[in-house]
Amino acid sequence: MLREALSRIRGTFRRRRLDDEFDDEVRAHLDMLTDRFIARGMDPEEAFYAARRQFGGVTQVRQHQHDRRALPFDVLAQDVRHAFRQLGNAKGFTASAALTLALGIGASTAVFAVLDAVVLRPLPYAESDRLMSFRSLDRRVAPRPTPLSYPNFFDFRKQNRVFEQLVCFRDERFTLTESLPSLQVPGQIVSWDLFPMLGVQPELGRGFLPEEEKPGARVAVLSHGLWKSRFGGERGILGRSIRINGRPFTVVGVAPNGFQFPVNNPDVQLWTTLSEDATVTEFTPITEQRGARVLDVIGRLKPGVSADQAQAQMDLVAGALARQYSDDNKNISSTWVRPELERLAGRSSKPLWILLGAVMLVLLIACANVANLLLARSTQRVREFALRTALGASRLAIMRQTLIESLALGLLGATGGVVLAVGALKLALPLAGESIPRISQAGIDGRVLAFTISRRC
Repeated sequence: MLREALSRIRGTFRRRRLDDEFDDEVRAHLDMLTDRFIARGMDPEEAFYAARRQFGGVTQVRQHQHDRRALPFDVLAQDVRHAFRQLGNAKGFTASAALTLALGIGASTAVFAVLDAVVLRPLPYAESDRLMSFRSLDRRVAPRPTPLSYPNFFDFRKQNRVFEQLVCFRDERFTLTESLPSLQVPGQIVSWDLFPMLGVQPELGRGFLPEEEKPGARVAVLSHGLWKSRFGGERGILGRSIRINGRPFTVVGVAPNGFQFPVNNPDVQLWTTLSEDATVTEFTPITEQRGARVLDVIGRLKPGVSADQAQAQMDLVAGALARQYSDDNKNISSTWVRPELERLAGRSSKPLWILLGAVMLVLLIACANVANLLLARSTQRVREFALRTALGASRLAIMRQTLIESLALGLLGATGGVVLAVGALKLALPLAGESIPRISQAGIDGRVLAFTISRRC
């Protein structure tokens, strides 16, 4: 077996010499047979044709010998070269079929890339299937989910039995004034257990501590981008005091590269605790105003607890709060608990599925049209196949060749489809703006989109 394999390898690199030797051997056999027939009394011309008839087809024998000494890769490479030559000779057919496939593949791929980014791709946090969006239900307007106030959030966090952590957050803008020029950055005011709930470990330092929710505890976690751009990536930033909104804040951590929270707001560059809202001024702190509903809330379910079970338990708490604080809570006696991914996808999920079904139907129609083109072309190649069979080509070889031609045509169509999908999305997504959730979080630019498409094709 080893000797035969080595012989085939040597034959691959010495193909031309072996072909020449085979031709010489064939001529020697034909000369020998011709001389034998001449010796029997035939004239030279008749003896020559009789020798060829007895020897058989030279082309078939040469192909048989070539197949015996060739490696499978050599046969495949030869078939691929022949397939592209055939497609090149039929430029009109190739262009029509490839363009038809490209349109179907491009449309379905583009829609699937968006669906994957918006609906199918999990949130970039540990065990994201247990992350739930939590809100109150305002029964005055067809029950509508509404944000929470700080006092209500504190009561829910204290009395809940179904969430491991319950975290509040709200948007805020901060101005860094520790050096010139000043820089205004979007940020978030969050409760202390944000990072533990998300299962995220800061790249440098730590997250927040429970006592850092109290008034006067001014601490901050910087985004990786802000740390690099504003502070030059200095590892000594930890424990350093920086001025935010004209007041000193201590940097306790730097978020890992690529971290985003909230996931639909990639511009956030700074996080601080709700102690900022608890600061006593001439006005009542917002943390003590039960009617000031400004908070979004996200929680992590305990293992084995469903969203329905969580909502039932939190409804009990909401009902008690509605009775206890009837002035502010009488219209929010129930709650709304849904997976965070479902909330982010919002109303775009169903239309995207419908659109995917529509473009998949377009793809099926495109494939049917190409199949008809191939069938029509095959009827035109009957004489070609007959001639190849007469020259010694086996049915298996012809089937293999037509299959490789079809695969080559599919490759051309798929390549064109990917190019069309990338171009269409790069043009269409900026026009969609914020109407498609999670697109900014998914980072669909040219490179990421190409990776997504190649991974799914």
